[in-house]
This record gives sequence, structure tokens and C-alpha cells, in this order.
Amino acid sequence: MKALILVKGELYKPDILRSRIRAETFDLVLGADGGARYANTLNVTLDAIIGDLDSLSDLEQQGISNTEFVSYPAEKDETDLELALLYAKEQGADQIVLVGAMGERMDMTIANILLITHKSLSSCRIEVWHGEQTGWVIKPPGEDISGYPGDTVSLMPLGGDASGITTKGLKYSLKDKELTFGSARGISNLLEEPSAHIKLSEGLLLAIHTPGQVMRKERNVMTEKRTMNVGVQVLPLVEDVYPIVDKAIEAIQASGVKYEVGPLETTLEGDDLDQLLEVAKSAHRACFEGGAGKVVTIIKIAEALEGTSIEEKVGKYRKVDS
Repeated sequence: MKALILVKGELYKPDILRSRIRAETFDLVLGADGGARYANTLNVTLDAIIGDLDSLSDLEQQGISNTEFVSYPAEKDETDLELALLYAKEQGADQIVLVGAMGERMDMTIANILLITHKSLSSCRIEVWHGEQTGWVIKPPGEDISGYPGDTVSLMPLGGDASGITTKGLKYSLKDKELTFGSARGISNLLEEPSAHIKLSEGLLLAIHTPGQVMRKERNVMTEKRTMNVGVQVLPLVEDVYPIVDKAIEAIQASGVKYEVGPLETTLEGDDLDQLLEVAKSAHRACFEGGAGKVVTIIKIAEALEGTSIEEKVGKYRKVDS
């Protein structure tokens, strides 16, 4: 079972985080107190909010629906993230991803990183996502690291020395070596192959993988701003269709995005696909608010690396009054 936990730290490169989250399937999404505020930004739906809730106002809590609140006293021994991690494990999670774990407070940042070594969570694989970077703990006997040649891989001992380390596929190799706790020797190694193997006999290693230029270029292609179109066709299964369709178009108008109504569908235009899809969903839901009991909505996406627009497609076919 895979869980996502939103933490009240810095949401570094949210566009990249949205893409990474979209590419995964999470069975459980939790907000560690104020981290719940990032749900809309990341386009996720919270299953529960864990903590003392001191970072969420009463109005914010009232505005969150279909979400369980698991509250604790303000004076407690655990941080909100620690409680959220333990809750995720209790629900059956064995893979956990943290976003927003890094922030302005040095003490909280270090504590959040150290929590991935929590004894009660030893059966879980916990990853910290910070933009395109990923941090996790490698335990004996070791594991593979996948990526691209040129990616940066750092290995740092946690909680004591790490010994019996042998690496394959990294530029600066180790052969049955020891990394001393507090030493920076394992920082800034490089992948030379698409996959590297880390063998470890004793101790724990904090691994941090940072994609290199090749991966960054690929991600930039996917996340850079460019104009795109989303076609929305709502089909209310009622006798009098047009009043319901009018409600859907009103929802689109209220969104503020550029749009054009056609005889068969409405085309939306913008540079944020997530926003356009949210508008399409709001049009779909507006049909129910207008009285429809059943609605079929067809959504189409038109996107090109060089961008695409309504005017580019149909402008030359528009009639100009003389």
C-alpha cells in the first residue's frame, strides 16, 4: 500500500511534484496538519489530516469535506509528521512519500529527515521528494539506484558508521569501504550507467538522487509553460438539454479561463493543464447542480511542444464581415 503525506514545509518546484504524483498511484493521501493546504496545489484529495491542527483555522477545517480529522493535543511528544507516518503504517502502508518535508526551520528539516529512520517504521520504504530530488534510506544488503548517466547520487551514513560498502555504476567507486558518520566523503557521486548497485554490510545510508541535465531537459519539456486546448462536451441525459448545458458554460465562464463555445463542444485554452482539467470537471459537476440525474462528459486534450491555440486552428476559417 502506497501513501502520500503532505508536510508543512517548502513546496519546492510544485509543477514537478504534480507531475511526479500524477505518475504514481497512491492508496492513501494524508495531510500532516498545515501540509493539508498543499492538497489543491498538488491536485490530490486528502483522506485524513493528522496532528494538533494548530496550523489550520476553524474556517479552513470547515471548508474541507469528506476528510477524516485525527486530532492530538498541542502538547505532545511527537511532531505532526511523525504521527502521520505512524498513522500511515497503521493503515497498512509499506511505501510512503513525503512532500514539503524541507523548510525554513533547520530543526524541523533535520527532524523530518531523521524520521525516515524511525524504528517503528523500519518495514516501510519512505522517500522524501524535493522537486525532482529523492532521498531515502539504504539498508543492508543494499539496493539498485536507477537514473541517467550524469545524475548525482550522494550517500551519507545515518546514526553511525556504515561499512562494507561496494558500489558499481558510480564514477567514484567504493570497494568494501567504510563511510564514517559525519564525513562528507559520499557526497556528489555520479551515475555512469542507467543503474548503479550499492552493496552495504552494516549501518544505514541516506541516499539522495538528483537528476542531471538529461533528465532535467526531459522534465522541462513536460513542465514548461505552453498554450494548450481542452475540449469539453457535456451530455446531460435529460429531455431538455440546453438549460443544463447553459449551467456548464456558466461554470466555465466563472473560471476566468479563455474559452470558445462550439455547436458540439466548448474549447478551453491556457498554459496549465491541471487548471483546465479542473474547469472541465467543474462544468461536469454544474450539470448535476442544474438538475441532471446522469451526465456523460467527454474531455479531449490537444497539446504540442511548440504550443497550440484556438486561433491557430480555426482563425483562418472564421468569416469576416465586410
